[in-house]
Amino acid sequence: MARCGVTTVDDVSFDVPKGAFATLLGPSGCGKTTTLRMIAGFYDPDQGDIEIGGRRVKLPAHRRGTAMVFQDYALFPHVTVHDNVAWSPAGDAPKITRSRVGLP
Repeated sequence: MARCGVTTVDDVSFDVPKGAFATLLGPSGCGKTTTLRMIAGFYDPDQGDIEIGGRRVKLPAHRRGTAMVFQDYALFPHVTVHDNVAWSPAGDAPKITRSRVGLP
């Protein structure tokens, strides 16, 4: 995976058994976040495949069934939990989310 002409992840392969937890550890800039973003579907690898459960995955991020936990809080302290979860740059997410769960 290259970003801005710099190789950030090269020749990575690992298995995580079903039900296990895994951690990527390494110095700043070594490609941990980029690797996680590729697994989650936010970035596409330049070559190779992402496999989950032994199957090649090409689904968009919102359909992969994966999640990421950030090291630092990525929340707005002045809004509700709902609005933090539903926030999007487009600004329509809270309205759409409320309508999906039957709220005004």
